[in-house]
Amino acid sequence: MASGASRVTTSNRKVQKLGHFLFGRRDEILYPTDDDYEKVYSLWKQTEGLSLEESDTREGISLYLGRNPGLCFVAMVSGEIVAAVLCGHEGRRGILRHLAVKPEFRRKGIARTLVKECLAGLAKEGIKKCNTFVLDEDPEARRFWEHMGWSLLEDNYRTLQNPTKREK
Repeated sequence: MASGASRVTTSNRKVQKLGHFLFGRRDEILYPTDDDYEKVYSLWKQTEGLSLEESDTREGISLYLGRNPGLCFVAMVSGEIVAAVLCGHEGRRGILRHLAVKPEFRRKGIARTLVKECLAGLAKEGIKKCNTFVLDEDPEARRFWEHMGWSLLEDNYRTLQNPTKREK
């Protein structure tokens, strides 16, 4: 999924073993590669409460990973991708997006571990705060984030968006 000079190869993609919550298997957190896109995208599509956008194409995700090296992760169990998260920043504030764990692997600490890896990576880059988006209609996700210590911001604004290139 990462491209160009920042492409993550299988030789440098390992982050850590995940054996502390799934004993007796080949479990690890890895940096995602281009080869992971189809499996990760499929996981995202199957995850209730996760909203995909037109920028979640192979090219869009590759660009995101290239701009945020070492901050996005996949969790693998016995060679199968069971979880993924995107993480990045714009220099001041971090953002976590698309955290997804296959249902049969939930409540085993995988999501918590991925989030901790993301926050540690952001901290190394001097980023002091991180945000995430949770859909109003996904109370399970909100409970997860609040259990992790995240707090709801009571903003008095709505997010506005505009394309950088207008269609003619």
